[in-house]
Amino acid sequence: MKSKNLNQKGDTIIEVMLAMSLLSLFLFISWGVTNRSSQISANARTRIVMVNALKEQAEIIKAKTTQGTTSSITSGINQSLTIPDDPCESAVMDQSTGVIANSFHYAYDQSSQTVIKRTNFKKVNNNNEYRVWVQQKQSGPSSASYTDFYVRGCWVTLGGVQQLDNSNFILRLNN
Repeated sequence: MKSKNLNQKGDTIIEVMLAMSLLSLFLFISWGVTNRSSQISANARTRIVMVNALKEQAEIIKAKTTQGTTSSITSGINQSLTIPDDPCESAVMDQSTGVIANSFHYAYDQSSQTVIKRTNFKKVNNNNEYRVWVQQKQSGPSSASYTDFYVRGCWVTLGGVQQLDNSNFILRLNN
């Protein structure tokens, strides 16, 4: 008959629970880091798409100016406009009308095969929460030889504290 060795021990329930707790902690931290990096990546892709949409509007305005159609750009725009510092302030994201005061954008019209001017914001990727628009402002005295175009965009971000993100720049064209 064999005698049991009383010095041999197995894992206690405390050791098992401690190991499981550490493993769970490691897995949750890994999941959190992966989730946040995915959000950052998605927001970066959205920012690239939006900045490209803003650049597209600027290029169209520059092309129209070189073609000599400056009057079509400046027609119907209130140039005494006060433009807020935050683009999202003038473009409330839940606004369903699509109209931002004294704004416009250019879009390609499939039927006429031309670029046309529209007096509202432009949806990017057919998403109502991704908006691009242009506001024109005559800078300085009325005899100034240039006109500023504020090319602006505002969009909803994923996760994080900041719910809206924006980008804008000024395109200055000589008259």
